[in-house]
Amino acid sequence: MTNKKTHILLAQNNWLFFIKKNTLIIDTTCGNGHDSLFIAQNLNKIKGKLICIDIQQNAIENTKDLLKSENPNFLDFTSFHLRNHEDLEKVVTEKPDLIIYNLGYLPGSDKELKTIPKTTLRSISKAFSLIKKNGLISITCYPGHLEGNIEEKEILKMIRKLPPKEWKILYFKHKDKENAPSLLLIEKL
Repeated sequence: MTNKKTHILLAQNNWLFFIKKNTLIIDTTCGNGHDSLFIAQNLNKIKGKLICIDIQQNAIENTKDLLKSENPNFLDFTSFHLRNHEDLEKVVTEKPDLIIYNLGYLPGSDKELKTIPKTTLRSISKAFSLIKKNGLISITCYPGHLEGNIEEKEILKMIRKLPPKEWKILYFKHKDKENAPSLLLIEKL
């Protein structure tokens, strides 16, 4: 039995459908690099590209170190950008197939430095226009703290306005655990 949390496994299993030859994937909040590592392991042999973004230098370094320790070749197709995820369009030169958000704060770091609704909503709005047709935006929310709870509610409010003929939206949450992480999968049709 794996020790991975359900929302992480669910996200990763869905990401696999969007990882194909010449895929461009953006990890908008690379944190300690676990999502980026999963992506890099699956991109390694199919000539894809990975863009890692984070607002914290130690997150960029953690991700770079994790990828390098797993396989130095992962750095050949990965670029790193120290910036806020709301600046997403400034690092993208082509339409991505998959955009990943793992919101909240950097585990093992200052919990006061975290994603906030205002910038997250701006970033996701940009992701809607950047994502390739039949591409996926994956958002993991952490409503267990006040800012994360507000962030999740604002994101849900935003996606309810998306036209159903253009977007397929799946929302996963433990029914009996109000503060458990949730996962949103938003596919552009």
